[in-house]
Amino acid sequence: MGVAVQSHMFDERRTTSQPFFVYNPDASHPRNAWRTARPLVPAALRASASTADGPAFSRLQLFSWNIDFSCSESEARMRTALAHMRPMIEALDEADAVVIFFQEMTKSTLHVIHETDWVCERFYSTDRVASSWISTYGTITLVDRRLVVAPGGVRRLRLRSEFGRDGLFVDLLMLPSGGGGGGSSDGMQQQQPQQEQAQEQAQQPQHKVLRLCNVHLDSMSSNPPVRPTQFAMLAPLLQPSDTVQAAIMGGDTNANQRYDVDLPAANNLGDTYLALGGVEGAVDGHTWGYQSAYTRFSPARLDKLLFAGAVRPTRLQRFGVGVLVDDVGARTRLEDIGEEEFVTDHYGLWGTYELEGGMALARGRDAWTLSALPNGHA
Repeated sequence: MGVAVQSHMFDERRTTSQPFFVYNPDASHPRNAWRTARPLVPAALRASASTADGPAFSRLQLFSWNIDFSCSESEARMRTALAHMRPMIEALDEADAVVIFFQEMTKSTLHVIHETDWVCERFYSTDRVASSWISTYGTITLVDRRLVVAPGGVRRLRLRSEFGRDGLFVDLLMLPSGGGGGGSSDGMQQQQPQQEQAQEQAQQPQHKVLRLCNVHLDSMSSNPPVRPTQFAMLAPLLQPSDTVQAAIMGGDTNANQRYDVDLPAANNLGDTYLALGGVEGAVDGHTWGYQSAYTRFSPARLDKLLFAGAVRPTRLQRFGVGVLVDDVGARTRLEDIGEEEFVTDHYGLWGTYELEGGMALARGRDAWTLSALPNGHA
């Protein structure tokens, strides 16, 4: 059960030379086993990484938002969250690729996502149902349908965790410098002798991936601390390699202790907020602590976007600040039971990234398929 991208969808020049997840900690142990997420719609779909689909993408717009699972009126809050994000996304340049990380999703909020037409038309989803989550809530990543997901490139890494947390990985295919990735438009390639074609393909650079990782790390302080171990499990998978050109890890890192400040740098990960001139501890970096009826901790920068390799952050901003549920009935019911009327207790993060070194994200149509899923179920 999982994402299956058929081999005929990618020719030899568009695949990597080694397995994607070369770091696989004792997969025989249930705690460490990879769990494969599922795409959104069941259909056999054709993929293309050629310039026929338009120019490749060199810029990524990444949104991340934690929608509190424990608050009532979850469907109304999720509908408001999507409505709040829609104008931001629709205003983006068409040349920008878009990815969304959500944390603390529930069965009901998944339902809202999959019944929202504009979301389904624009994005693939890693999870249609909650079967790949270890807990009663989990993460979901929405991927721009124009992007090409690498074969076997959607997986989960179960973390050492008190709350059933994991890392949700998505590998997006990248094109080398000056590469459109497509075949010859005039058919001359088909007329070349087989040996000449083989030599030409051998000289083509191997395609790498932009690896994205959506996380919701353990909450609370924990004794002994758990988040350093979680960073140590995730970080090796995000470093540049024969497979990975660049990587971005984002989400709710629950950085509520002093030791959390040092974890990204200690694991060779850049911090987008700091890289763009932010100051650790400054109020303008806080993403949590102002929209909760009850807070155990002081306001803090719990949510982060981290990066490694040939990717450069150019912009970061918060969104979802002060957004109230737009369903009047739901707001009244929240007020009656003493819960906050905000969509969630977290602010969202919106980061803009450029891919360095002339690399670009492969652009394709309908790059995923469910044809290999048992009984065709999503």
